Amino acid sequence: MQKINLLPPEYQSNYSGAVVRGLKVGLVLAVVLALVVSYAGFLYHMESTRQQLAETEAQVKKLNPILKRIENLQKIKQEADTKSALLNKLVHGRLLWSKNLLETNAKLPKDMWLTELSVTQEGLVIKGWGTSFSSVGVFILHLKNLSYFSEVDLKNVVEKELNTTKVVRFEIICRLAGGGGK
Repeated sequence: MQKINLLPPEYQSNYSGAVVRGLKVGLVLAVVLALVVSYAGFLYHMESTRQQLAETEAQVKKLNPILKRIENLQKIKQEADTKSALLNKLVHGRLLWSKNLLETNAKLPKDMWLTELSVTQEGLVIKGWGTSFSSVGVFILHLKNLSYFSEVDLKNVVEKELNTTKVVRFEIICRLAGGGGK
């Protein structure tokens, strides 16, 4: 069925122009609406991110003392590990003086006696008395043959008379093998 418009042309409405105008207005409104919705979504996302940032900063402030304590404990642990390693090194590398002194005593000639043993930066200092220079020389030779001395030196020897008996006072320095003494 066809529509017939019997109105004079000045009163006739042009529906096709109104539809096109309506479509244009609708399209513009749709674009504006889409922009408004996108902007609102952007603002919501930005506010949400700000809230998350504020929460994260609050957590960081709350965890900061714990982090400092952990760092302090790690530092204490590292110092303890260093001390433990040093102690283990000292324990495993220590010199068993009782055994070494027994061996030294076994090498002492019968006509000699020790008066003093001390450890200095130079090494083990042995002082004593003997009845002859040759006994001191034999003792030094025996000390040189012991594995825990790297060097044995006679520092001082003096002959004296004690109650009409000639004696020799001596001082020997033994440098320890493995870094003891100089």
